[in-house]
Amino acid sequence: MNFSTAANILHSIFDFLSKDNIMFSEVINYGVQFGNTNILPNINNDFINEKWNEDNQDYKAIKLLPERYEDYICIKSSSDGNYFFNSTSLIVFRNENFNLQLQLATIIELMTHALFYLQQSIFEQDIIYRNEVFDNKNIIINDCGFKKESEYISELKLMCKPHSWNSMIAFFGLASVLYRSVESLFSNTNSKYMNQIYNHIILPRENKDNLLQCIIMWSSYSAEQFKFSYQFVPVFKKLSPPLQNNFIDFTAFSDDKLSYIQDYLSITEDCNKLIIVDYNITKLVIIEQLY
Repeated sequence: MNFSTAANILHSIFDFLSKDNIMFSEVINYGVQFGNTNILPNINNDFINEKWNEDNQDYKAIKLLPERYEDYICIKSSSDGNYFFNSTSLIVFRNENFNLQLQLATIIELMTHALFYLQQSIFEQDIIYRNEVFDNKNIIINDCGFKKESEYISELKLMCKPHSWNSMIAFFGLASVLYRSVESLFSNTNSKYMNQIYNHIILPRENKDNLLQCIIMWSSYSAEQFKFSYQFVPVFKKLSPPLQNNFIDFTAFSDDKLSYIQDYLSITEDCNKLIIVDYNITKLVIIEQLY
């Protein structure tokens, strides 16, 4: 599916979810008709980009990484409002070209299997929803929380807008789309409650064994800033620079000297020593490169 088709379907889902008095069963049935077939390109679902080189680092976000992630880096994503799925596209495809397809696949997953997600305990917490939902008057049901179904539908509707920010719900749908755990990484704040909610490893609805986990971090500095933070960044392991092997241009030597050098190198065990071979004609110096 191309970018334009995904955008058009997202608009149609938005229009559907904007209807008055929509039933929860209607949402599920609407999602079922799409499935995730042909939304994403044919890729190896077992593979993600786990490591990244030093290009395009987000140095401000890196400062927010917990100490246990000292061997990780954050990479910048485009500032077009769609940070979450831009970050996801970088993780999966190493570019941002499939952000809307990933967004559509995630929303369809959340619609089709809405009952499954609403059974998860974290969905009892209204704090996982966006600011617009915070401002609504939540309908209290007994003493156990708010009316989840209506807030869930409101969240899906808001997620359908291209280039829109996404809440914690997106992590759950994405994990199932990618068939792997997704870590929601949130910088430490003074609120233990916020830290517990947003520092979370989300398991997919259907898990595949031994698939690498991907990490997306909320790049906010405090609980207060979090409510106004629209940015996510992908987190990767640092990619070590390639090792540079010692190189000797053997073409400069005659056959008899070349044979001697090759024999000598084959039995040399200590490569860290400075080796000088005197042939009277020239000297060969082999130095272990430092890196």
